[in-house]
Amino acid sequence: MASRSSPIVLHADQEHSGLRTAVLVSLLFCILLFFFLLQMIWPAISPTGLVDFTFMVACIGSLGLGVAVVWGLEKGLKRVWHSGRAIALDKTGIRVQDGDLPDYSLSWDGHMNHLYWTFVLKGYKRGGRERRVPEKWVCLAMQVQEAEHRLIIYTYVSPKQATSLTAVLDQAHFHEISPADVYRTDARSRYLSMPNRPDKIPPEVLAGKDGKFWLAEQRRWTEGFELSASDFETFMKTVTSNQ
Repeated sequence: MASRSSPIVLHADQEHSGLRTAVLVSLLFCILLFFFLLQMIWPAISPTGLVDFTFMVACIGSLGLGVAVVWGLEKGLKRVWHSGRAIALDKTGIRVQDGDLPDYSLSWDGHMNHLYWTFVLKGYKRGGRERRVPEKWVCLAMQVQEAEHRLIIYTYVSPKQATSLTAVLDQAHFHEISPADVYRTDARSRYLSMPNRPDKIPPEVLAGKDGKFWLAEQRRWTEGFELSASDFETFMKTVTSNQ
């Protein structure tokens, strides 16, 4: 796949903050617009006896129409409004564009180290993007490193999708870690406190069999590139086929 003359460009972080703000503002605008339109139109088109339900129809209809329109708008925006973080795969290797930071490259001819890990999104206080996906979903993550250059990619998928994606490689490549090992899981932390990442990984965890995976997971929180499931698969297939 990476032997093509033109690079494969994978845009990361599709649900970036600018897009989320635009979607929220658009949703509020559409709901108000459809509410006033239905308030004006419904009395003229409603069957006899249903005019008295104009307010209810306007409330319910504006919400449904607003969500439907903004859902389509969001899908369209994701195709054209990118976060500025992207990964290009070509015949020479991987080129990484990380927003305002300097671009860097990893070469297929170099010595790349790979690390794969996974965990289920439940049993801990989730925040941010993780909170917007079902708790039964799975995070799949991969770190590629060559000398001082390191790239971490990840995706959130359903258990069924996770099984399909991990089949791209030997299932044993993806090492499962447990968030309960580093997150506070008592009732007060899970239900009464704000979601936040652990300040540090416990020494006993770092010294254990999962230590290197938790160090990579900690870096994912600040360095990671979130890809769609299909782009994650494309990345894995391209990397493994060139190693």
